[in-house]
Formats: sequence, structure tokens, C-alpha cells
Amino acid sequence: MYAARGDVSGPHPHSAPFRRHRSETAGILPLTLSRSHSMPRRTSIVLALATLLLGLLIAFLPLGEFIRGYGGDVMVVIFIFSLVRIGSRASSISIAVGVLGFAFAVEFLQLLHLADRLAFKGILRIAFGSTFDPLDLLAYLVGIVPITLFDARLYRDRME
Repeated sequence: MYAARGDVSGPHPHSAPFRRHRSETAGILPLTLSRSHSMPRRTSIVLALATLLLGLLIAFLPLGEFIRGYGGDVMVVIFIFSLVRIGSRASSISIAVGVLGFAFAVEFLQLLHLADRLAFKGILRIAFGSTFDPLDLLAYLVGIVPITLFDARLYRDRME
């Protein structure tokens, strides 16, 4: 009976005996992407937490203005990239372009003194910044290139 279909191993996997009831998988499926994506997802979570911690250390330790200013910019694009990667199956290059576009937009908005006009204080002021610096754009590139290459290797993306 099965050999006529070319299947000598038994009934088709989608036939009734092999189907799982929805209640058996309800709590599992939404949390897993697939077996092949579980390792990179965990890596992205660890990387996001590590860059957050490193960024906070850079911000609060007396490491000098150069490290504090530009090291933080490098870390922030890696952090945002990692956060996006956790929930996205987009290509590495797509995520990199989006993150870099966002970082550049925030930097160029500083030319409009948006933080001053909207009276940002505290964490919002730190996040949006208040002074445009073209070297920040370079720092974003310094951060985005290695994370993109690492991610592409991790996901074995075709970078097109």
C-alpha cells in the first residue's frame, strides 16, 4: 500500500496518527524559531546583554572622554543590532542598514537641537544626545561592520 506512493516507511507524516493536537504544542511553538536558529538567537541575547553591560561600564567608569564618547557609540549600534536580531530573521545586511540608518538619523537630528527643544532630561537626553559630531558617524560604522560580519557568519547569510 505505501510502496505504491514510493513511501516504504509507513503512513504519510501529515496523516491523522502523526498530527499533534494543538494543545500539545500551544506553549512551545511561539517561543522557538527553529532548531537551526536557536543558537544564533541565544547568542544575540547574550551579545545584547554583554554590550548593554559594557556600554554602562563605559558610561560610568572614568575611562576618559574619548572612550566614553566614541566607545559608547560603537556599543550602542552593536546593542541595537543584537536586539533586532533576537526577533528578526532578516539578513545581516538588512539589519545593519536599518540600524545604521537609525543611528545616523538620531545623530543628524542633533543638528536641530531636538533634545533642547523638547526639554529632554535624564536617559532621553543621553539617548538622543545634544551635540552633532561627525566622528560619531564613524564610530557607528566601526561598530556596525564587525557585528554584521559576525552575524553573517553566524547565520551563514548571503550578503547581497
